[in-house]
Amino acid sequence: MVAGLFSSARGVLTVSCVATLLVALSFAQGCSKFSAKASKDKADREKQTYYAQLISQSEQAAKANQTDLAVDLLDQAVKAGYPKAAAENQKGKTLLAAGAYAKAAKSFEEALRIDPEGHEAAVLGGYASYMAGDLSATETTLSGLVSKDPKQYYAKYLLGVTYNKVGKPDLAVKEFQAVMSQTGENQNMLNNLGISYFMLGQYENAKNSFVKALSFGQSKRTQNNLALTWCRLKRYDEAFKAFKISGGEAFAYNNVGCCYIDVGDRQKAIDLFNKAISVSPVIYKPAHDNLVRYGVPSQDAASVKTEYLPTSDVSRAPGLEIGAKDEAKQVPVRVPMGTDAPPPASAPRAPVPLVSQ
Repeated sequence: MVAGLFSSARGVLTVSCVATLLVALSFAQGCSKFSAKASKDKADREKQTYYAQLISQSEQAAKANQTDLAVDLLDQAVKAGYPKAAAENQKGKTLLAAGAYAKAAKSFEEALRIDPEGHEAAVLGGYASYMAGDLSATETTLSGLVSKDPKQYYAKYLLGVTYNKVGKPDLAVKEFQAVMSQTGENQNMLNNLGISYFMLGQYENAKNSFVKALSFGQSKRTQNNLALTWCRLKRYDEAFKAFKISGGEAFAYNNVGCCYIDVGDRQKAIDLFNKAISVSPVIYKPAHDNLVRYGVPSQDAASVKTEYLPTSDVSRAPGLEIGAKDEAKQVPVRVPMGTDAPPPASAPRAPVPLVSQ
């Protein structure tokens, strides 16, 4: 009996020891898992701290105009675990600020490949392509974006400017009107809308857009565009006044003379070229060149070389434009000049000259 009790107690004791051992093992495994998680969390924090330092160093390098170093640090951050889409987006901004538009466009394109919903990358990528002169890429990127998100008003505006440049003014009109219906009118948008109408041969609409644009403030570029429109409407007195505001009296006589050349009135044009020379006989060379070209019957009446007034700069406020400063440099302007879109709000503000239409 005693032996049985002892045996039973020993069995109970044995079971108890096993249970205790299992609990201990389970606790040890729990501790091990907790320790592993803690170690992983610590490693993740260290990794995040490391690539955060690299991102900060990249930003400082970009501010110091050390573009190559800034880009290299971003690549190092990706190797350290920083999300590649974010790095490519930041790389694009860095290159955009440095004026490396084609490279910036490629970075934004890569960011979009990784994250197709990256709207900032799409806007900035469209702008970078535009500045790089790759209007096909601009059109593709921005049209894709606005189809997904019609409230991307800046993208719609830049898309309209692009449509004008690639000869699709009918599409440009739709984009400009859509933006203005939502955000209101401004000088740049109305100037570009006027160009769309001019390209479509809708000169009354073009004139109204340019006049409305000028109600926001004086712009020598828009005055020049209005003058060209007056010429197409054969209202040459109004054209002269607008050209005079745009570039001076000699400039006005010469350019209205070119308008008469365009309609085949060579004699009237020659009279005006002579007036331009009488106003500015020394410095106004284009009028003399036009007299030589059109005043001698044996010469062909070839078109006057097209050049443009100085353009605006993205470091300036939108709509503030540089006008004709030196008559000697002014030659006839035969097509309207567009006001390029200012950079997106999130784009780096770098003093990079824009290219006019």
